[in-house]
Amino acid sequence: MSFATTLALTLLAAVAPLTWLLAWSHRRARIRRAAIATDSVLASQGASSAPRRAAARSALLVVAFAVVAVALARPRAGTERQEVKGAGADVLLVVDVSNSMKVEDVRGGRFNRARRIAAAMIDAGSALDRFGLAAVADEPRIECPMTTDVDALGGRLSELRVGSIGDGSSVLGSVADLAARQFPDQDRPGVVVLLSDGEDHGGMLSDARKAELASSGAVLLCIGIGTERGGPVPEGEPFLGRHLTWNGQTVVSRLTERTLRDLAEAGHGRYVPDPGGSEERVAALLREPEAAVATQRKGALRSSAVAREWFQLPLAVGVLALALEALLAALPVVRHTTAVRSASMRAGHVRQLRRREDEPPLVVRRRKVG
Repeated sequence: MSFATTLALTLLAAVAPLTWLLAWSHRRARIRRAAIATDSVLASQGASSAPRRAAARSALLVVAFAVVAVALARPRAGTERQEVKGAGADVLLVVDVSNSMKVEDVRGGRFNRARRIAAAMIDAGSALDRFGLAAVADEPRIECPMTTDVDALGGRLSELRVGSIGDGSSVLGSVADLAARQFPDQDRPGVVVLLSDGEDHGGMLSDARKAELASSGAVLLCIGIGTERGGPVPEGEPFLGRHLTWNGQTVVSRLTERTLRDLAEAGHGRYVPDPGGSEERVAALLREPEAAVATQRKGALRSSAVAREWFQLPLAVGVLALALEALLAALPVVRHTTAVRSASMRAGHVRQLRRREDEPPLVVRRRKVG
């Protein structure tokens, strides 16, 4: 199960303090009642059931708050097929997994930044868009073919690791070959998004590769990850604090924009340096080249796998809990008439006894005869 709006789940943090606050108010009310009346008097007035009713109402309010928060998060489980009419595009996301992507000259590191941008692009896509995933180092590798199943695609994206291909070197010219193979026909174009720092150990693009890419249907969008200042390349995991060295010097990796510009120019696309900020802002860049290649699919029916929404179930539970709370609040207080009558008789009997005790004793005098 996943949630479309995970931010709404933060509302659940208020459940515990809300429960404590309601319990505290009930204890205070119970103390005040005990100070002004005995249990028998409260029972005679029908007030003995008030604490239980108040506790039930509070519990229903807490339940309603919690399940409505879950409903706002829009829980999703499973998929369903839908026929959607409109424009869609094929988008292949290519993530650089070479060793230089371990550098942490951007927040969270280059590789994690690239994955977050890729995930944001997937989320920003429409139901008609198909996404694929590839990784590239010294060679490209398809990790997930074109699909509308965003859950499966997100799972593959989260499993990507730096250094998972070859020796960890970078040959970005192979992305041109991958793009040309993926979209060979200009009548069926698609977008290839390369997320990389631009470091290339394979040399410049050959004229043959440029010609093959230019004749294909691929539109290449290159997003530069990293900074011109760069940073040392970690050896192993970054948290270990060890860095790669060459001839006694620490290896420093910097953003290489020239390689990415050449690729984008050969692929009829453009190069965009990572502007920083939210990943959604960067994901919006996809809409421009995507609009150019999606026009040929306008008006066509396309089967799409979309996540099945389950927010209706917690929402129904929340509405039911609120309805029961309102019903309890509207119910009148039932007075126990028998108990009232008995208490009244006992009070009258006590008053008679006290009145007799206050009266003076009766003196009887005998009269003398004779």
